[in-house]
Amino acid sequence: SESSFPGEAEQEVHRLVTAVWEVSGIRCCGEAVVTNFALKLKPGTLRDPGIFDQPLPLEIPFGVVRDVQVQFAAAKISTAAGFQAKDQLLICCEDFRVVRLIHLSDADIDADPEVAQGSLQTMFDCLRQSTSRTASLPSTRSVIGGTVDLGHADVADGSASRIR
Repeated sequence: SESSFPGEAEQEVHRLVTAVWEVSGIRCCGEAVVTNFALKLKPGTLRDPGIFDQPLPLEIPFGVVRDVQVQFAAAKISTAAGFQAKDQLLICCEDFRVVRLIHLSDADIDADPEVAQGSLQTMFDCLRQSTSRTASLPSTRSVIGGTVDLGHADVADGSASRIR
């Protein structure tokens, strides 16, 4: 007789093959994968000094994601043709992490920028949909003797989030 585990199995929903992410000033290049439970950032083999500081694997469960935003032309990357403004996803977590994620592809270098933008938009849509499912779960975080403002207004204008 075959037994099965209760609950839903983890499945891949979307993948960006060449992504760059930054957390606290540390940059890494690799692969971004959205599953039905988490965002997984896996360092790759590309070691370009402009977009890679050190391997920075991250797994961000949807339960800790506070907000996801698309910031248009907010990231600047250097290419052979000069600097390019790129759209980025800003992923704000309930803990200290603010992750900036951009997508690089052959389209960024050559031809149609809609290919990369479409993939980033799909990643945003997947994250928004997945994190909204966990929004109704009770929080395990509590604040004793006061409140914490994690700077939503600061993030909305494109600057870094700050704890006040």
